[in-house]
Amino acid sequence: MDQTPSTSSTYVDRILENVAVHPDREAVVGDGARYSYADARAAVLRLADEFRARGLRRGDTVALFTGNRPETVLVQLATHLIGGWIVFITPEPALPEILAFVRRAQASALIFDPWDERGAELARLAQPPVVLSLGPADIGTDLIPLCAPRPGEPPRDLPADRATKADVSTLFYTGGTTGAPKMVRQGHNYYDGLMLAGGRRKAESAVPQRFLVATLLNHTSGHTSPAGRWWWPGTSRPAR
Repeated sequence: MDQTPSTSSTYVDRILENVAVHPDREAVVGDGARYSYADARAAVLRLADEFRARGLRRGDTVALFTGNRPETVLVQLATHLIGGWIVFITPEPALPEILAFVRRAQASALIFDPWDERGAELARLAQPPVVLSLGPADIGTDLIPLCAPRPGEPPRDLPADRATKADVSTLFYTGGTTGAPKMVRQGHNYYDGLMLAGGRRKAESAVPQRFLVATLLNHTSGHTSPAGRWWWPGTSRPAR
């Protein structure tokens, strides 16, 4: 299969098209959950519908304060599918610094993982229009039921009104070594380059393959790893 990105489709389009070819292969495992390609694809499309139903549109910023769990990957793909801008909130800073990041990003939505009690407090302080959680919490709506596999669910087509290559995909924060941390915009082409490079390295290894993602998924090296493995479903089994 030709893996060269088209001039119009985004990396998410390509992933969702590719994984449909091998629906029964295992896509991602972690935190007690296991998703096949079919499960993951369906969950991404359900999440995208939910985000739109809550008023999120292309160009809206979605702040993610989540742990290393499969649903973080699904949320990333769903947000990028609808043209949302992700800003990853890392757990290292204190709450006041995290709050400043969210406010500076003008987040339309905050998605947090209840594993860190600061997530709910961040939602109360930042008061974004949309608050969602990956698991039961005393604030926001739990997205886990939307992610759960549904045996027998028929495959769905990709939505027509989705992101394009021209859209911004992610806002990264610099380290701040020469001053205050700054926001850097990256487009969907950023992911194309990373995934093509990763795929060439994978081609040198025997198949089937399994990958352990130990880096935090809200860091650059972490959040690109699982999705990058999904780019090449015809020859390997992606991130674990």
